[in-house]
Amino acid sequence: MDGTVGFAVLGPMEIRRGETGEAVTGRLRRTLLGVLLARPGGGVPADTLSDALWGERPDERAAARLQLHIHRLRAFLGDPDRLAFGVDGYRLRVAPGELDADRFETLIAEALRVRAREPGRAAVLLREALELWRGVPFAGLEVPLLDDWAHRLGERRLTAYEALYEAELACGNETAAVDGLSALVREHPLRERLHALLMTALYRAGRPADALAVYRTARERLVTELGLEPGPELRALERSVLAGEPIGRAARPGPSGAPAPPVPRTPAQLPADVTRFTGREAELAELDALLARPGNSGPVLVTAVAGTAGVGKTALAVRWAHRVRDRFPDGQLYVDLHGYGPDRPVAPEDALAGFLRALGVDGGSIPRSRPSGRHGTGRCWTAGGCWSSSTTRTAPNRSGRCCPAPPPPAR
Repeated sequence: MDGTVGFAVLGPMEIRRGETGEAVTGRLRRTLLGVLLARPGGGVPADTLSDALWGERPDERAAARLQLHIHRLRAFLGDPDRLAFGVDGYRLRVAPGELDADRFETLIAEALRVRAREPGRAAVLLREALELWRGVPFAGLEVPLLDDWAHRLGERRLTAYEALYEAELACGNETAAVDGLSALVREHPLRERLHALLMTALYRAGRPADALAVYRTARERLVTELGLEPGPELRALERSVLAGEPIGRAARPGPSGAPAPPVPRTPAQLPADVTRFTGREAELAELDALLARPGNSGPVLVTAVAGTAGVGKTALAVRWAHRVRDRFPDGQLYVDLHGYGPDRPVAPEDALAGFLRALGVDGGSIPRSRPSGRHGTGRCWTAGGCWSSSTTRTAPNRSGRCCPAPPPPAR
């Protein structure tokens, strides 16, 4: 947005000039700008602005004081024509894309439009929308108009989180979804939909006991604080977990009346693309050449992206994976091996089990006792396909039928 002004309200209020953010300081200035942004392009009567700034106390100097603050705000914006006065009051001109709350809504709307057929793309869009948030909107301002807007934005943010984890579960990212959903449940313990998503993620990740514990905790909280039993969704999930029934996957009867084998689904587990990526053209070209090399039906070629910490290995791998994801129409898989961190590294057979669940294999059909059984099941499910998979701290591989794709950005 070089040469333009943008407005950020999803956190401490800022004016964005190109790539630079400048904090909006002072209670009166933040209140004045916030009320004008609450009605972008629409007229705000002078009385409404005066009430927001000084309350409803009568003040014969209110009009003159308001004009002074309008003058100062125009100077702060650097474009006097952006804030004009008309018959319907003061009008702040805000172009499409200049207000982060509007971009947030646009990204959510696009994600909801594509989530049924492209859950992976929906997850990327929703994460991009949620990354716009930097804190609590209008914190410290006691203005009813801004309080209402902040409440609506907060509800919309929770809706976006719910849609995000629905998309992640549709992509088979149960294990990765558990941590985020657990934090949201702790923050919003009375929101039943979040409990339901966490139960689903835990159960499909092979943790039915933990899923039932989530139900018991949710029920206790609802009964204690609201005097209500859990709703139909949570109760149905509890029954399914107790009965060992599949959750979120249709089980069609086979010829003998037993459930038929699940149909492979298309996982889309690549992490979000790297924004503002520049350079590395030579390295990207080298990776492209590996993908295009002839004779890819032979043994797997392991290609490591090596370098010192912080040099940009992960960013390079992520950007390249998104450049070539259309070359792998059967899906992309991802696993975090916890190579660096306090958690215990993921065993190869556990990583493979996660891949199988992402491909649609029910947890009960995955061999538990022998790793070799899981390897065989994996070969059966991926035979003949063109797949992309990834591990953290491990570079992309390539063969004719299997291309491990890159890890997510390091946290």
